[in-house]
Amino acid sequence: MSEKQGLIEGLWAKQYGRQYQLSAIASGASTIVFLLSGYQLLFINGNPNYPDWQDMTGLAIGTLVISGILMMVSIPTFFVFKGHVAVLDEVMAIEGRPELKKRLSEAEQAAKELGAGHLEKWTKFAQENKLYRK
Repeated sequence: MSEKQGLIEGLWAKQYGRQYQLSAIASGASTIVFLLSGYQLLFINGNPNYPDWQDMTGLAIGTLVISGILMMVSIPTFFVFKGHVAVLDEVMAIEGRPELKKRLSEAEQAAKELGAGHLEKWTKFAQENKLYRK
């Protein structure tokens, strides 16, 4: 970690091991809010069957913008972590020892990026398959 880290970067770095879960939750929640806000603006706003919802147009626009910004940040992060999980699962499914040795560094990097349970799971798998020299 660098010494001149911003507030957001510092908070994100402290969540090591939980970043995949947090990005999944943020992606899912922001997508749901975005879709609901869009639905309100497209179908409910101006519909005479929902007169009480006409006052919610400003709120719908605000939540659409905020959830759109959150989606632009969280969804790419989620897919990066999802890619790390896919790499780890793919490497752990390999049965040939030479291929495992070739992909060792790739799997180690993915496990380190994910942290927490993934790192422990990878370490246990590597020790069971005697992938590290002692």
